[in-house]
Amino acid sequence: SPPVKAEGSYVLANSYGYDAQLYHAIAHDPLDLHGTDRFIDAPRQRYARILIPGLSFLLGFGRLFWVDRAYRALELLFLFLGVACTGSYAERAGRSCWWGAAFLLVPAVFISLERQLTDLALCALIAAGLLSAERGNRGLCWLALAAACLDRETGAVAVAGFVLFALWER
Repeated sequence: SPPVKAEGSYVLANSYGYDAQLYHAIAHDPLDLHGTDRFIDAPRQRYARILIPGLSFLLGFGRLFWVDRAYRALELLFLFLGVACTGSYAERAGRSCWWGAAFLLVPAVFISLERQLTDLALCALIAAGLLSAERGNRGLCWLALAAACLDRETGAVAVAGFVLFALWER
């Protein structure tokens, strides 16, 4: 898309680019008011994964420079959320909070940071959902899982798992 090209992003010839470049383009036009869907493969699928691009646009006030910084800041924020939730969950299980660093071992974490993918947010939101469920805060649990669904379709698998768990508890 023109905003991504204006930044000098490299795209292979005869290619739409890789996932993060497509989400980056969506972050500059989350409502598709400027026809960004023309530059994206599977636009319906990509635009459904609106959490990170939409938040980036809102936090960056729609400005080219700030949308990019917001996107990167959100990646770091979700990294912190994942580590913090994992550490709190470990503490509740009688372990050291330093076990939160184990979140860094989740395969999606480093690749997401390096490639600016949305998978890191999904992992962090599921960790937040688990911690909230453990603490008995169902509302926050479902909020985290709803946000996970806005991040990737696999968030719906986590919701299904939580629903089955809730039914099992009853």
